Amino acid sequence: MSDVQSLSDSPASSVGLGNSLMWEKVALSPLELLSVQLEHELQHAEEVAAASAAGKQNKNGVDVDTSTGKAAGRVTIEVLAAKDLALDKNAAVQAVSTNTQPELYVSTQVTPLSAFEKTTKKHLRTAGVQAVDNATAGWKETLVYEGAKTKKFSVKVSLSCNAEVIADVVLGELELRSTDYQDQMPHENWFDLKAPTTAASSGITGKLLLRIRFEYSVRERHERQVALLREKKRENDDDIERYKSTSRLVNAPVRHPAAFGKETARSALYLPGNKFLIDAHHPGAVSVAPLADKTRIVTPFGRGVVVSFRPETKMYVVQLDTDAASKNHTIAYLRQNVVKEEPDEPHLRMHMKVSTPYGLGVLEEIRPHDDVLVVKTDYAHMFMQRKDVKLPVKDISDMTTKDLVNEAIKLADAGNEEFREGKLQDAVYSYLRSLGFLQRVDQDNATHKEKATIIQTMIRCHLNIGACKLKLNMYTDAEIACTNALSILTVLAENREGNVVTWMGRLGMSEQLMFEEWPSKARFRRAQACVKLEKYVDAKQDLLLAVKLNPRDKSCRTLLDKVSKLVDKQKRDEKKAWGGIFDNLEASSSTIKSVTTKTTAKTTSKSGSSEETSIFTRKSKKQQETTVATSDAAEPWYLTTRALATASVVTAGVAAVALLALKPKSS
Repeated sequence: MSDVQSLSDSPASSVGLGNSLMWEKVALSPLELLSVQLEHELQHAEEVAAASAAGKQNKNGVDVDTSTGKAAGRVTIEVLAAKDLALDKNAAVQAVSTNTQPELYVSTQVTPLSAFEKTTKKHLRTAGVQAVDNATAGWKETLVYEGAKTKKFSVKVSLSCNAEVIADVVLGELELRSTDYQDQMPHENWFDLKAPTTAASSGITGKLLLRIRFEYSVRERHERQVALLREKKRENDDDIERYKSTSRLVNAPVRHPAAFGKETARSALYLPGNKFLIDAHHPGAVSVAPLADKTRIVTPFGRGVVVSFRPETKMYVVQLDTDAASKNHTIAYLRQNVVKEEPDEPHLRMHMKVSTPYGLGVLEEIRPHDDVLVVKTDYAHMFMQRKDVKLPVKDISDMTTKDLVNEAIKLADAGNEEFREGKLQDAVYSYLRSLGFLQRVDQDNATHKEKATIIQTMIRCHLNIGACKLKLNMYTDAEIACTNALSILTVLAENREGNVVTWMGRLGMSEQLMFEEWPSKARFRRAQACVKLEKYVDAKQDLLLAVKLNPRDKSCRTLLDKVSKLVDKQKRDEKKAWGGIFDNLEASSSTIKSVTTKTTAKTTSKSGSSEETSIFTRKSKKQQETTVATSDAAEPWYLTTRALATASVVTAGVAAVALLALKPKSS
């Protein structure tokens, strides 16, 4: 009841008639707000009119603008329409235009030129429009000449047809004289168009509808504006009073909105613009609860998901489904009456395999009169409701290439959602499962489009795995993931002219994304991992390339400055550790080998504290077995370096095969 009790006599507070999100046929205008706005406009117009009353006129009786000292005469020509043109019978038009409906425009020119200020443009024309049925055309365009210095001048008006090669064809002309419009009022008339003197024939070639006004008195112009605003304000105030006199009869502060129907109709409640009608305005008659966000929907333009509902405009913001390969979703703004909730039932077709609570079967018939489905099983014919018939779950071995790619994309999207929710281990698991489905794709049978989709999905999965591993402080795994992403991107760059890049571009990925943003992101993340592993030289090399690819990335530059200092410090420490051995040119090879062994031992003990080593360091068989046993005992299988490396090598190989297979064929 709190919403109802806030109702007052003001139309701006008319939400008390029901807090419904849907008032389909009328929305109560905030009349008092409009009244304040009109009051301000009227006050400003009155001040301008008062200032113009003391203005001066030139010797021709035309007002002079006090701010510029120039003549303030104005000619306004509104070009509205043309008719009776008979363009199909005009030989000149047919000769210069190949269009079935020629493009027409209206041009105007004032004469003499001395009748206007020098700064005034003496020639104006409308935009071109297509003729309709070779006989009519419409513009609704206004041409304004400012700076008229005298009351005696003329305006030449021409209707022309655009020519594609040679000069435009003038269809007809007419002349307007200022002496016919000195009452400063608008005049709307149909004018006869006369054939130009250069035409083969003479006579009337059509008619042109114009609205003309010539104003030479600034004072009268502002007085008319003041009178117009006063009339608008009076009408608005009358609307407010009518609403106040009828809204009291409804007694809204103590009545429930559900009771408004008959009571409001009986009291003849005034709504801005019309009276209350129970079947059109009553909230109970038109209220429709909007669908929740993220609801799957069906629209005339395809299926999609509700992003949000805007109660002010009663429209849905909808993200339409696109091809599974494209990441550029289309956002649509649709009215509520064209958006329906997607049915839970699958799209069924005749003779397809289906799953029922009683086992698998084949759909034989869909009865239209009662929507009963006839399913044939091994032991009987079943007559079932649609809600009980589902599509059978496909075994992974039965999946087509399209099914595998779609499932991989779904898992990658699920991983993105889990990453946003902070479920990093689950996200890694989803990305690895996505890569697992991509491994099963038969490259020989995949289309160019599917191969392009596979490549981009693999790149995104590896980049996102790297991001997850960084947050999980698993820096070696992060380095592996980013390295694999870069290996795919390297092959992609080497086949830049291949079909795969062409198809990736068609799926919404720009060259900037593929050859600048992705490589820069991969190198930056790998550099972050290398910094944590104290591999500063490798990190610096990656960051230098990342900054070169994306110079505007401040985070890359900041980290590069930090790493450069760490590299310098590391060099000083190494120089101190070597003890100036290179200063003695006669140093024996055994001495160098001894010092190298000591330095390597220090570095190994330093990095060994994190129990992580580079993927580029070769281990002995015993070290590998020890590392795998320790890691597998402490973490789920999908978080181990072995699992990541296995998935990475396979998918990187798949990417290379796909790219090499898509090189352009020589013609």
